[in-house]
Amino acid sequence: MAIEIPDNVPVMILPEVSLFPGMMLPLFIFEPRYRQMLKEALEGDRLFAVAMRSPDDSGEVPEPVAGVGLIRASVENDDGTSHLILNGWSRVLVKRVSGYDPYPRIDVEPVVENDEPSMKAIALATKVKELAGDLIRRQAPKGGTGDDEAAYVSKMGSESFNQFADQLEAADSPHLISDMLPPALVADPRRKQELLATLDLEERLEKLLGLLMEFGNQSN
Repeated sequence: MAIEIPDNVPVMILPEVSLFPGMMLPLFIFEPRYRQMLKEALEGDRLFAVAMRSPDDSGEVPEPVAGVGLIRASVENDDGTSHLILNGWSRVLVKRVSGYDPYPRIDVEPVVENDEPSMKAIALATKVKELAGDLIRRQAPKGGTGDDEAAYVSKMGSESFNQFADQLEAADSPHLISDMLPPALVADPRRKQELLATLDLEERLEKLLGLLMEFGNQSN
């Protein structure tokens, strides 16, 4: 499905949250301004951006790179709040905040990815996938064998890890590989944002490879 990103989009400016392409981000909408934003988005193109709040500013200043997503599902609660799933669609460069009333909006420029990755990017992605798959399977909780709640939770956790490892194994796009791993494996929000803001595919894969090697050393 082709989606054209508008030049100006609504945005949620949140602390320590980044939206990657392909990511499914659950959000709880409770502030009145964001309730209005959601209502208008659902009546329109179902698009809005998520930008990490800059740590260098006390106000609502977004980081220079954000993610625009498509609302896949939204459920309104009896109290007017909503739970939704936002599907990350595209990186965007934040050109400026165009206003805050009644909710923040930003002027953006979509980041166009090269459809044909270089041989170096393909090689890096292969290595990243290999290391990540090994790390995921080693870190997966062992499935419980009893009938109690703890065993059930352990079993579900093990299955979830293995399902993600299988999804990673099936991924053949360096772009997809570079964007599906940070939300799942990188805990530090600032490091996630750094990967989101790394626009060059080869550089992004190199950084991700370095992080995976670091994680692997820590788990040994």
